[in-house]
Amino acid sequence: MKKLLQTLLVLLPLSAFAQNPIDKALSRFDDPENPQKGAFLAKGGRAFGIGGSYRLFNVTGENPGDGYSILSLLNIGQGKLQVWNVTPGYSWFVSDDTCLGVSIGYNGYLVDTNLQLDFRDILNAAPDNESLNLTISNRHMIHHKMALAFAARRYKSLFGSKMLGVFAEGRFFGSYGFTFSHPIPKNGGEATKLRESNTLTIGIDIAGGVAVKLKDNSVLTVSIPLVGAAWQRSHQDKYWNMVDAKKEDANMGSANLNQFRIARSVDALGIQVGFVRYIVPKKK
Repeated sequence: MKKLLQTLLVLLPLSAFAQNPIDKALSRFDDPENPQKGAFLAKGGRAFGIGGSYRLFNVTGENPGDGYSILSLLNIGQGKLQVWNVTPGYSWFVSDDTCLGVSIGYNGYLVDTNLQLDFRDILNAAPDNESLNLTISNRHMIHHKMALAFAARRYKSLFGSKMLGVFAEGRFFGSYGFTFSHPIPKNGGEATKLRESNTLTIGIDIAGGVAVKLKDNSVLTVSIPLVGAAWQRSHQDKYWNMVDAKKEDANMGSANLNQFRIARSVDALGIQVGFVRYIVPKKK
């Protein structure tokens, strides 16, 4: 694992100078009849910026089967999901249209939901066969995560435009997050079951996006995650039969999970809108 991390730390900065395959992928945005003269963002410039996103999903229904249904399998009777992300960062342009940067990030989500997994329709089972119906009701979950990332980004003018551009970005990141989950107490009572988990993640990912350069050299960006690979270690503690919500009076069970995954990251929840203040390099 140590050798892998050392290799990634070496390869990521070098990727900023690799004209292939990034340039090949972005060269389709060149206009052969109007070749670009000059850089979209020049060497020596610096950029301070912030990106972020917020999403709210709200489903209403008196019963688990009355709300939103996905593939006739997952029914959300009542539920609210809030997802947020804030990522400030700094970057330096080591060559025309190519920058190296560092960013810190905070993201989280909040879930209050009433879910029902119902396999009876898919398996053509009798409606009264409750063994194929699983309900997770009144579940409250909150998650917080902090991340540190090093990135290399390559811009490309869109068909020779001085205002519109696209970019590809590779990121090496590490993050630590923790999650709390328990049933929502009824009638103002105390929670009787609680799960706590923490997760350490180290990985790389690739993103693409579009950029709009304003007259004052500020840049608006939209970043879309594409694919990533990560190693993840999670630890979870479960507390059962708590008395007055005191963990020291409960029975506890613990579990660990280690996993390595490579997956596409095309997900609306990962899209970020950003604002970057580009500082033009001083002329010598």
